Amino acid sequence: DQLLRHGVAPEQQSDNQTPLMLAAGMGALAIVQRLVEAGADVNRGMCGNIEWTAAFAARSAGYPDVADWLSLRMDTTLLEQQRRIMQTRNPKFRALYQQATASEYRSTDELVGLLEQWDQRYGIQVRDVSRQSLDLELATVPEDMDAFLAELIDLCPDLVESRAALRKAVQKKRVLHLWWD
Repeated sequence: DQLLRHGVAPEQQSDNQTPLMLAAGMGALAIVQRLVEAGADVNRGMCGNIEWTAAFAARSAGYPDVADWLSLRMDTTLLEQQRRIMQTRNPKFRALYQQATASEYRSTDELVGLLEQWDQRYGIQVRDVSRQSLDLELATVPEDMDAFLAELIDLCPDLVESRAALRKAVQKKRVLHLWWD
């Protein structure tokens, strides 16, 4: 209330996020409700992405009650568009979209595209997903390990510091932990 009383607009953006998105991601239902009452747009998507709404921020942060409250106020046409988009995605990688997993240099779509290529070549299983990390298991070890390691390091530059350990993990355990700061 204090920010609103001092003239902060409920739609003012910071790093492509509105106060509503930030409050939803923190699970602050009372603040979310106050911002919506003050005119915050529940349909607005971050970075022009119709999926990354305040409801998405709440759900991906583990606040389904806030997400449900917001979803009930969203435009039904937008909800239908979101549903259609989700149906076009490879179910194997839906968790990445649900968490908005992205690297420093690649969007979720680009990351999923690379994972689909790896899945065709090596067979992969996603073991764990967060916004900034991803655990994978390979069904087969890549024949050209140097090329694969180069792809991994391009995706996750911090891996360059542990190239030998990475090679061993891929060859012996066929597991990968990728992260982005």
